[in-house]
Amino acid sequence: VVAPDTLPTGVSAAALTQKQTDLLVALIGHYVGRLPADLARAETERLLKAGLEKTSFAYSGEAEAGKRHTYNIQGPTFLIHYMN
Repeated sequence: VVAPDTLPTGVSAAALTQKQTDLLVALIGHYVGRLPADLARAETERLLKAGLEKTSFAYSGEAEAGKRHTYNIQGPTFLIHYMN
């Protein structure tokens, strides 16, 4: 479990629009979908139980496709870090 004071700076999922929330959920689903089905279900349940609104998204880099960028998606029960 991640302590709330260690969440990265970025935007809280609670502050996102519905469309942005849908995109965040889809992005998280991309990673969870790589897991075996039973583990994916368990991780999804943990994430939802902990509260999607407690998740943050932090992005750094260029917006243009193929350019350098990195992002973190962090919630109370998980951390996704991507670096291009």
